[in-house]
Amino acid sequence: MNNKIILDSDIISSIFSRKKINSKVIMPFKSFADDTRNYVLHKLALGEEEKPSVLSFVNFNHWYLITNERLVWEINQKWNYLYYEMIDSVDINQEGLFRLGSSFKSQTQEIDIKTKSGESILGDIGEAGASVFALLSVISWIVAKNKYS
Repeated sequence: MNNKIILDSDIISSIFSRKKINSKVIMPFKSFADDTRNYVLHKLALGEEEKPSVLSFVNFNHWYLITNERLVWEINQKWNYLYYEMIDSVDINQEGLFRLGSSFKSQTQEIDIKTKSGESILGDIGEAGASVFALLSVISWIVAKNKYS
C-alpha cells in the first residue's frame, strides 16, 4: 500500500506496557516464550519493515498480533489481517454492552473492528477486562496515527 505509515514496533510495545497489565494472554511480543513467538512468525510472512509488537495468545488456534504495519489474527485455523490504513475504528462490542449491561467492561473479550469499506469484524481477544482496553487503546492509537498523518 502506497501511503501507509511505518511505526516503530518498540514504541507500540511500550505504549501497551505502560498500561501495567498483568496478563498471561496479552503481552509485548518479546515477552512470550520462543516456541510461541516462532509459531506465530511461521504462520505469516512479515513485510520488509514489519515487526511484531503485542500478542494476544490464547492457544495455537486463537491469537491476535499487533505489528507495526497491520493487525493479524488466527481463529480456528483461519487467519486474516488488516493493514491499519484499512481500519476506520476499533471499539468494544457495543451489542455485547447492551446484552451484559453494567458489568460489561469487566466481562467483555470482544472488539469490533470497523473497516473503511463499512465491514464490521468482531473478534474475541481471549481475556476480559483491563487487558482488552489496553489492547484497544494501542490499536486505536495506531489507527489514529495512520488516519491523521
